[in-house]
Amino acid sequence: MTSYGKFLFVFGGSQLGATYNDLWYLNTEDINPDDWNSLQWVHVSVGTAVPECRGGHSAILMGAYLYIFGGNNISHTFSDMWRIDLSEILRSGNSSEGRGGALIYW
Repeated sequence: MTSYGKFLFVFGGSQLGATYNDLWYLNTEDINPDDWNSLQWVHVSVGTAVPECRGGHSAILMGAYLYIFGGNNISHTFSDMWRIDLSEILRSGNSSEGRGGALIYW
């Protein structure tokens, strides 16, 4: 989990033999401590070129960029790095579909 301004972002993860490569955010200004059931996580599309499903990765925020490094899934250990431009995603209505600059792979 990584914070960016008033948002919390979660990328990927795993549970009982399954791994994920999706990105979600929560607007912390919408949190009502009297009603935790009202939390609304928003799924973010980062386009078609996305990191493979993984858990156990590292994630860090530098400026508006979320960097994801390594991790593993059921059959592979990764040593790749991805950069996601969170400001671009939030500016474009929560989707970087068709926007080449929002997601970069090394």
